[in-house]
Amino acid sequence: MVKRAAKRKKTSPTDSTTTNKNSDSDFEDQPPTKRITRSQLKQVSSDSSPQLSNPIKSSKTKATPKGEDIDQPKPVTKKQKNTAIIEPEEPKESSLSASETFEDLPSQLSDRECDESDSDSEGEGIDWENVELPDGYLQERLSQGRVYNDVEVVFEAPHPMHRKNAWELAYERMLREWIHNSHVLTLIAHYTIRNRWCASPEVQSVCLSIVPNDVQKQCYQMTSSNNDFENGVKSLYQWWNKYFKLSGDGLVTRSYEEISFLENIDILNPKKDAKSIEEILKGRGIDDGETIKNCEDFVNHLLTKTGTRDTSAELFVAVLRALGYDARLVCSLQPVPYRMPARRPDIKKMSSTEKANQKEDELEATKESSQNNIKFPYRMSRPKTTSSQYHNNKLHKAKHPTVWAEVYNPHRAQWVSIDPIRGFYDNPRAMEPLLNDKKNVMSYVLAFYADGDGCVDVTRRYSSRITKAYKLRERELTKREKQGGFIPWSSILLRCIKRHRYGEREIREEKELEEIQEKDPMPTSIQGFHNHPHYALERHLKKMEILYPKEPVIGYIKGEPIYPRDCVKEIHTPETWMKLGRIIKKGEHPVKRINARAATIEKRRAIEHAKQDGNEVLADCYGEWQTIPYVPQPGHVPRNSYGNIDLFTPEMLPEGASHIPIQGIGKIAKKLGIDYADAVIDFEFAKGRSIPVIKGIVVPEESEEFLLEAWQEHHYNEATKELEKRRKEVYGNWRKLIKSVLIQARLEEDYGEKHSP
Repeated sequence: MVKRAAKRKKTSPTDSTTTNKNSDSDFEDQPPTKRITRSQLKQVSSDSSPQLSNPIKSSKTKATPKGEDIDQPKPVTKKQKNTAIIEPEEPKESSLSASETFEDLPSQLSDRECDESDSDSEGEGIDWENVELPDGYLQERLSQGRVYNDVEVVFEAPHPMHRKNAWELAYERMLREWIHNSHVLTLIAHYTIRNRWCASPEVQSVCLSIVPNDVQKQCYQMTSSNNDFENGVKSLYQWWNKYFKLSGDGLVTRSYEEISFLENIDILNPKKDAKSIEEILKGRGIDDGETIKNCEDFVNHLLTKTGTRDTSAELFVAVLRALGYDARLVCSLQPVPYRMPARRPDIKKMSSTEKANQKEDELEATKESSQNNIKFPYRMSRPKTTSSQYHNNKLHKAKHPTVWAEVYNPHRAQWVSIDPIRGFYDNPRAMEPLLNDKKNVMSYVLAFYADGDGCVDVTRRYSSRITKAYKLRERELTKREKQGGFIPWSSILLRCIKRHRYGEREIREEKELEEIQEKDPMPTSIQGFHNHPHYALERHLKKMEILYPKEPVIGYIKGEPIYPRDCVKEIHTPETWMKLGRIIKKGEHPVKRINARAATIEKRRAIEHAKQDGNEVLADCYGEWQTIPYVPQPGHVPRNSYGNIDLFTPEMLPEGASHIPIQGIGKIAKKLGIDYADAVIDFEFAKGRSIPVIKGIVVPEESEEFLLEAWQEHHYNEATKELEKRRKEVYGNWRKLIKSVLIQARLEEDYGEKHSP
């Protein structure tokens, strides 16, 4: 229901000439309006002030609501003083007739206030009545909505990026290291099982049955001479290359992005997700290697003459052992890397696959366009093989292997590498993958013996970039970890899996590997010298390192001298040398000055004051050749200015004194009147303050035994008091428990259910 308003009819004869205000649109065009400033408004008001009493003649009449005085001017608000709408004046007349109609002077009210005042005045003489609306009228009006012709500019709000704190980053880094180490262990277990299958008599009997007789006869002459040994091995891998067909590659290195989907799969529940994992791996194209569950499946690949590249090399090792060769299974482990690759910004924001697809589309488009505009239509291109044929015939054999064989040559007393797929004999550098090959990374190369007694690390034989291989194994230990006696995880692993039967052959091989490492070639790039174990560049020196002496210069790279790593020396401040038990010699000048580190509030204030004065606070650094061992002051218990004794190293203990590292023993020494001083072994920095770390006391040697006896007696007395205190507490608790039970029993007896009415 809505209310409809109706105007009351006017009875006066003058009302017949007036019209409603809402019908102003039927009038003729209004004269144009313009806006004026406040200064112009004052001028207009001053000019028109004498004329306000006389109305302006208009050719059109204007209706006013009932009860409103026409001649009464409207008040001017504060907002109307700034701007006003001035209508152009019409020619004035000296005399006005009574028959002409007049209208008020255009007021300085705003349009909105005028509408409000008009609506208020119009509502006084209106009668309202209820009117029924048709069905669906409101819904139709609401569904139409209001249409705006404005321009919409939509900005997509950036997604809030969660910046991980230092603890989260450290945890993720540690988690990646654990995953990497676990993957290394699982790969070693995998190849240990394969090596055991290669040495089993059942597999070797089947291998011996498939080798041709002429090849066997040639191999059995291995003990005659070195040439017969080499000819027998070469004839064997040539036959094997024709006999066994490759069906795919072996295990390769996968990045974290490729295996990130495993986070949402329950790997520990094989009944639930084992099949789904295999299907997902095949769907993603990362099902590396073959699933061989037992030794029988391993032999079936030998009978079917097909398998991956890794399976081919493993079966070839079994054939060598079946013919009487002392062969080892050599495996280049391909674990998940422990560090994430750096993400470089892409200008086009396209992945490599998208770029490759785009290039292929462009090539196809150019081919189609060229075929449409062929100048010589009868000249055909050379037929090409399909991608699958090329992949099966060429690609597998062209790649560098991850599994190959080693045979011990008794005539040369050394191990010889064999790649049966590519036909390489005694060419260890040919096993190293390319530098830009991300799928084949050489970090661990292990050789497994036929008797199953451990394995040996032969990475130094096959890698020309041994420094990079060591870096790929794990992160470098920090300075604090090295000082704390930490050992790299890879060293502990290789120590646990090494061969127990260590004879002359193993000793000779170890010397050979050490010689190969010493003959490590010099890097050919500047980045290769970074943290190199044998060579160094001045640009790669750390903050607390210096070259001393700057000779000999063993070469140049891009005009920059190359120094031996032995020339790189560590430098420290006098305070640090004091913690190491050394002091600076008299008359020594600092070899390097670095920016002072503000570890405490006092140093920070000093640095800020120096910066305000335009100075720079530098710390002097000295080398070890500029220091001498610290000699304690004479006396049994010498003290510093704080009443303590500096005991950063055991060598700083003065003669005739003894260090007792027992906390709280100073109270006993003080009661007994023994000369002692607290031992400061280090400093800790917390909340901008340097706090000394005190561990025990230093006393004269003649008082040590007496003080220890007093400490034992004191400790016994304290323990006895503590035991007596606990005994009293136990007895008191039992007393409370018994009393509470007795009280409850008495209350139950006096006021229990039998006394209830």
